[in-house]
Amino acid sequence: MSLSLTVSKRGVAILALLGWVAGAAGAASAAPQAPRAPWWKDAASKAELRLTDDQATRIDAIFRESWERMKSSYDELGRREKQLSALVSGPDTTEADVIRQVEQVEAVRGELNKIRTVMLYRMHRVLTPEQRVKLDEMRRARERERERDRSRREPAPR
Repeated sequence: MSLSLTVSKRGVAILALLGWVAGAAGAASAAPQAPRAPWWKDAASKAELRLTDDQATRIDAIFRESWERMKSSYDELGRREKQLSALVSGPDTTEADVIRQVEQVEAVRGELNKIRTVMLYRMHRVLTPEQRVKLDEMRRARERERERDRSRREPAPR
């Protein structure tokens, strides 16, 4: 597998994580769907979690504070990964050049992960222990639903 393909898969994984945080990815289906509201704004999720308006407002403020930094870091990560792909393909690139660029890519990736992790930590601190458990149950159920939908769309092995 080429490094550029690996870099692209990492980018997709980061987008998927951001999508979960933002609630932008709906349950997978063959028909296109409008983006879902973030879980803290979705009426059904709020009801299931017994999330108060104050909690939803506080969580939304945490998300908005973090989103611009995450987006900026993700954009920077994309630029650094493109530079790395170009370096790897270059005829005169030294191993030291590649190592230096990998270090830069991973530093940006680490910053993005740090921002996201702290954001999630801050969001979870707004929730009660019972709400945290329920949110985790909801997340797992959504993952199972997505997996079932993916397996239905995949062609049968020959």
